[in-house]
Amino acid sequence: MKLRTKILCVFTLLFTVVFMNLMVATTSTVKRVHKDTINSFSTQTFEFKSEEIGNWLKSRISEVQLIALYVKYNNYDIKKTLPYITQLNREIGDKFGSDNTTFAIGYNDGIGWVTDNLSIDISERQYFKDGLSSDYEYLFSEPVKSRADETYITLLHYILRDDSNQVYGFLNAAISLEKLDEFVNQIDFYEGKSWIMDDKGTLYTHCEIENDIIDNLTKEIQISKDTRQITHGEKTIFYTNIPCTKNWYLCTAINTNFMYSETTNLAKKLLEIFAIAIILLILFSRKFSKTVTKPIEQLTASMEKFEKGDLDAIVELKANDEIGILVKSYNSMITQIKQLMEQIVINEKEKRRSELRILQAQINPHFLYNTLDTLQWKAYESGKDDMVLIIQSLSSFFRISLSKGKELIPLSKEIEHIKSYLIIQKTRFEDMLYYNFDIEADTSLYVPKLILQPLVENAIQHGTNQKLTPGYINIKIRQNEDSLLIDISDDGVGIDESKLSEIRSEMATLNPKDCYGLINVCKRIKLEYGDKADMHIESVKGEGTCVKIKLPLIEGENNEPFDNMR
Repeated sequence: MKLRTKILCVFTLLFTVVFMNLMVATTSTVKRVHKDTINSFSTQTFEFKSEEIGNWLKSRISEVQLIALYVKYNNYDIKKTLPYITQLNREIGDKFGSDNTTFAIGYNDGIGWVTDNLSIDISERQYFKDGLSSDYEYLFSEPVKSRADETYITLLHYILRDDSNQVYGFLNAAISLEKLDEFVNQIDFYEGKSWIMDDKGTLYTHCEIENDIIDNLTKEIQISKDTRQITHGEKTIFYTNIPCTKNWYLCTAINTNFMYSETTNLAKKLLEIFAIAIILLILFSRKFSKTVTKPIEQLTASMEKFEKGDLDAIVELKANDEIGILVKSYNSMITQIKQLMEQIVINEKEKRRSELRILQAQINPHFLYNTLDTLQWKAYESGKDDMVLIIQSLSSFFRISLSKGKELIPLSKEIEHIKSYLIIQKTRFEDMLYYNFDIEADTSLYVPKLILQPLVENAIQHGTNQKLTPGYINIKIRQNEDSLLIDISDDGVGIDESKLSEIRSEMATLNPKDCYGLINVCKRIKLEYGDKADMHIESVKGEGTCVKIKLPLIEGENNEPFDNMR
């Protein structure tokens, strides 16, 4: 794993763990506080709605109390009060939700009248019996069906007492349940369902609510009659006692998920914020890790280039930290190695030139040339024309080989040298050897001397001489914009793949094990021109071999004129 990847993983893991813990703690706290706020606000809102209904009932109770005072003012004469009751039914009955049968008044025997012509008997009704046996000023009946218009009502049963606190009659005010429905339907509380019920589970408003909710709520009310909220499945149920009533409760069932949807959305927003923060921190980590690892990556890449032979693999970095010091040391090392290698190349060239000078010094050129001239004239006098040609070619061959110690010679002289060699070989092998020159290049260009002869010699010895039929050698020289291209090919026996691989390996390492002439030429041009020169070999078993050389164009050399090299 790369260093940058490690740093990025460590930073990412560290930031993720820290922010995840912070995110969980913050989200949990926010959700808890927000839930508490919602619950508190919901409870207050719910109690306010209950007070609103209680205030409306209180107004109705006050009106009934005024009527009771009127009866008392008439010396408790219920009959005398009947016209007043009839008038109240017409004028304020709509406040209770009924058109004309809101109020009824009667004696303590349970017989009462709505009008002079309409009487009622409530002696057997439970709320009447409860009123006689209790100290309540008033109480509400369970829902009953009105005899006047068949609608469902609840009766505000007010007990009439004299000055000695003895019950002498009752006053009923019919409150339409539709009026209570209006109040309940006005409650917009998280899109929940609201209703009014007593502590026994009796409903006073219309509401489609499950029976198990009513049963569970009734049990809870028996335990605690204060404002509370309970959970039932996926619903949250609020209930609170309605003022001015003994056992009425305003209830609302709300979908819990909807109720806390804002809390959920807030938590999601927080999650999104933390997610964005983590992403930004990861990006920051990448940026930071890049600033740390980029110099190391540059140094690594430079080392890889240097390992492949690039001696100019210097790292361009301006830094004063430890990595900067390391880079400076590396650059210094590369520079020193390059200088040492250049010095080694110079020393190698000088050593090779010294060896060549020593070898040439062992030969007395003037003695050799004079001897060959003598042999040439003797052969000419004897009419041995073939001997004249051989001696002349040999003389030219040696003259160009020595070249007064010069390393570079014109291409024309290198061609003349190899032609002299081929004339001698042709004389030797006669009809078994043929050669051809195909030259399209400037022959005044300079090339290292003696680079063609070893290759042609290899072509003859290991190529054409190994077959029983005549052999052909082709020397092709071309020139492009920046290179001189030389191909030496034969139609000999060729080289098998395994041997060809060995030869190519020796050429790549410049370490000869068998093909000394071939590797020596490759080594010489590499030492002279470096990467600007190239040499490779191609061969097909049974078809022949081709050696290709590429040299840079050298247009001049500070040497003496070649014709004076004698």
